[in-house]
Amino acid sequence: MVNKFSLNAFHLKLIAMLFMFVDHFGVMVLNPSLFEWSLGWYIPSRIAGRIAFPIFAFLVVEAVQHTKNIYRYWLRLALMGLSIGFAMWILNSQFNFVLFSGNIFVDLLIGAIFIYGLENGLKHFYFFLILPFYLVIEVYLPFFFQADYGTYGWLIMILFWSARKITQRFDILNLPQSFSSSIVAAILLFITHAAWYVLSTQEGLGVSIQSFAFLAAIFIGFYNGLPGHQSKAFKLFSYGFYPLHFGVIYVILLGLMFLSF
Repeated sequence: MVNKFSLNAFHLKLIAMLFMFVDHFGVMVLNPSLFEWSLGWYIPSRIAGRIAFPIFAFLVVEAVQHTKNIYRYWLRLALMGLSIGFAMWILNSQFNFVLFSGNIFVDLLIGAIFIYGLENGLKHFYFFLILPFYLVIEVYLPFFFQADYGTYGWLIMILFWSARKITQRFDILNLPQSFSSSIVAAILLFITHAAWYVLSTQEGLGVSIQSFAFLAAIFIGFYNGLPGHQSKAFKLFSYGFYPLHFGVIYVILLGLMFLSF
């Protein structure tokens, strides 16, 4: 029986996309260097945006476990990475416009391949080579084919995979496995990032905005392991949302600049 307050993969995708939009809206529009009135909104938007990546990473780990065709899944991530990379290249070469320092789909693709290697162990041991191989060649790649989150992003995926393995081996919470693994994943995410936040403040290093990713634990902990609405139209929308939402934000930015806000 599914708890009526639980969230499925469809819900998590929508939540992640919403907070990704908020984050990028903060970067492009709520920028104090562009609009003085945005000063009080910039940091909150970036903090809220930290929720997006852990949810996307969690969903990738789940997809590796459940997809019927892992190679097709990798291909979709690779094609998105290539399309986003070429878009970033065009923006940089033609308009001298650099929005981000890396490509998030590189993080997700490399993570998906590495997690598959962990899941299958010695059966497909060569998949373990993907991460060290990429780390070696990354220094020679242009920024639009470099990982956005890098080692941090892959460690988060390994953390989520470990939560699933722990709950498969030990019946910690006496709940269905799908609920247990999501709760343990949320707990591990919260503990690591809350500790990061506390240590950074105590050592006087300044608070790392990424440490606020512990907020994503609120949503991940309610995941019920079900796919939810997964029509072809929504799949196309979810993949297309990444480039499309930049267009929407850019139009808003141009409108505000035109109106001299």
